[in-house]
Amino acid sequence: MNGGRTAPSDREGGFTLVELLAVVAITCTLLAIGVGALRTYWLRQGLVRSSAELVTEMRGAQQRAVAESHPLVFGIRVSPGSGTWSIVRFQPGSPGSCSEVERHSFPASVVVSSAAFAVSDPPTTICRQVFGGTNQFAFFFARGTATGGALELSSPFTSTTMKIAVFGVSGRIEEQE
Repeated sequence: MNGGRTAPSDREGGFTLVELLAVVAITCTLLAIGVGALRTYWLRQGLVRSSAELVTEMRGAQQRAVAESHPLVFGIRVSPGSGTWSIVRFQPGSPGSCSEVERHSFPASVVVSSAAFAVSDPPTTICRQVFGGTNQFAFFFARGTATGGALELSSPFTSTTMKIAVFGVSGRIEEQE
């Protein structure tokens, strides 16, 4: 006999505390990396969805301008640094000729980082007086043309941006990464 001690072959199998702690540490590290990657993915998808929604609404405003009787004009209003945008209607010759039709918000992780559209057309000039500030307008006209320019959406939490261009002569709206 060996004094009440069990022989090494008599021990039950199992893991030591050090082995368990090593597995827990590795698991936590992998989870932290995975959560960070998943967060970045969701923020990027929010930016992509916001851009697609804005393009869809711009095309809707374009269709409304063609469907409504001339000289009614529809467009969008954005302000750099803001997380909101709206659809606006311009009707020449009427009081309050520039009005907001619908107001929208981007998810908290998306803002308009820059916007620059032509300023020479009457709807833009009048609507800038009505809304003031740094507002930028892209209008769509019944004849198929538009206020040319571009805007850029970005996520402050990622370095991702999406650009939306509006071509004046054709009225085409193009989404670019």
